[in-house]
Amino acid sequence: MKYLIALLCMGIGFFLGYIPFKNEKKDPEMTEVQNENHLDSKILEILKTPTRVKFTRVSPTGFAPGGTGKEYLLQNTSIVLNSFQTGRLQKLLLSSENFIWNKTKRGLFLPTSVFYFEKGARIVIVLISLPLNQIQMIEDERMVTLDYDPMQGVFNEYINELIKDLK
Repeated sequence: MKYLIALLCMGIGFFLGYIPFKNEKKDPEMTEVQNENHLDSKILEILKTPTRVKFTRVSPTGFAPGGTGKEYLLQNTSIVLNSFQTGRLQKLLLSSENFIWNKTKRGLFLPTSVFYFEKGARIVIVLISLPLNQIQMIEDERMVTLDYDPMQGVFNEYINELIKDLK
């Protein structure tokens, strides 16, 4: 029942507010971290050279509006990606042609999966919303939301492979 309610909320949020694309607006609470085809250097550094990458799913009832993403690691079982899995993920996330820059679809961003790129005490959280084909990268006060429509099939297949490893 709770899954049905979560799916219903996602559908309503997506279809009621659907405008194919909107221009990104600056959020005064967050530092702007993207420009045409580039991410903030601090986020890039951690994505390129993490000491460890973890992955977990987000349960539909586990989504907390305004959360930082760190709460999901405590709530759910996670796996640590091996070097091959990490390399595949980095290739997808660091290729600028895999994203639509400076535009995102309107809809309720409900994360379904999350990656944690750790480098010492620093962490980049990458939240994935499969229904919207969007990701949010968060590092301290920096956040960027990107549409990953150009790599949708490959990325969703990669996520599904990791989900099998969680079981």
